[in-house]
Amino acid sequence: MSDCETMDIGILLFLSGILAGAMNAVAGGGSFVSFPVLLSVGISPVTANASNTVALLPGSLAGAWQYREYAGNLQGISLTKMILLTLGGGGVGALLLLYTTASQFTKFIPWLLLVSSLTFAFGKQLGHYIRKTRQISRTTVMTGQFILGIYGGYFGGAVGIMMMAVWNIFGMTDIKQINANKNLLVAAANAVAAVLFSLPVKLPGMKQLY
Repeated sequence: MSDCETMDIGILLFLSGILAGAMNAVAGGGSFVSFPVLLSVGISPVTANASNTVALLPGSLAGAWQYREYAGNLQGISLTKMILLTLGGGGVGALLLLYTTASQFTKFIPWLLLVSSLTFAFGKQLGHYIRKTRQISRTTVMTGQFILGIYGGYFGGAVGIMMMAVWNIFGMTDIKQINANKNLLVAAANAVAAVLFSLPVKLPGMKQLY
């Protein structure tokens, strides 16, 4: 690869990173930009996914700081508890990724994107139906957040959109608080995943990503 090609790839990655970070801070979905770009330059799917998680962490942290005054409890559950659930889930998801082969992950990608897209598209309607037909307990909300943490640590693509859609199902409608909590909890999932991805020492069977 020539120096010119290397520079072009660097510029492409830099610009896609800026765009993805801005999208995540405002609404989410930045991985729909950055992840395909990483794949297009020849990075393996698992490494591209891990790199995407690490690269977007600063944007999530910046967004969490910018909207910090709006962050608050969710359906009576303390924000601290939600952060701990997300950290735990993010750690589980990151460990799962470290034991996933590239061929397995490639098969999972379309399904992960489909789930996130359907949740975003129909989350509001599903939320109205669920709230009319049954009472959503605190345990359900906390379990849902832990699962979102796993998704964020494992894949991370559109996890912010997933969180907003699921919280809407649980009856959270304040858009400022939703966005503030989303940035903070996405940052939590990304942070614990980034730490695990970067550890120099891996357990037996784990892959070295970098």
